[in-house]
Amino acid sequence: MDGFEREAPAKREGDYRAKISAVEETVSKTSGSPMLVVTVAPDGLTNFRGEQITIRIYIVKNERYNQNVTRLLDCFAIPDERARTIWGWTGFSGGVRLGEDDQGFLKVRRYLTREQFDKLPPWSGEEPHPQEITRDFADTSDDEDMPF
Repeated sequence: MDGFEREAPAKREGDYRAKISAVEETVSKTSGSPMLVVTVAPDGLTNFRGEQITIRIYIVKNERYNQNVTRLLDCFAIPDERARTIWGWTGFSGGVRLGEDDQGFLKVRRYLTREQFDKLPPWSGEEPHPQEITRDFADTSDDEDMPF
């Protein structure tokens, strides 16, 4: 233990650019209500192994569901035509304010406005882009090329 000096943990609370990395529909274990679990990846936040930290946002279907989803959609600038299908949300970016809960885990405390987002430092890596959603399907009316 020669030369040991206690090191304070890095400050991780604050405002960050973040991208939506996953969205899933599930059921709340506590209330049994349907809910969305939105996973966001704050820019520049990594764990001690250098891996990207992700944070889950739980939006339970209750009396504030529409309000909570609207805030998320506005923050991440998800257009109305993409808002109806959660698989189209991946890759959109917005600003979040992170804070630690009483157990020391990071959580999204609030969504930033687009004005606040625009004032954040630029992305540390490549800027994320929304995933492409293809609605065109190949014409399969010709069954001759089918392998079965």
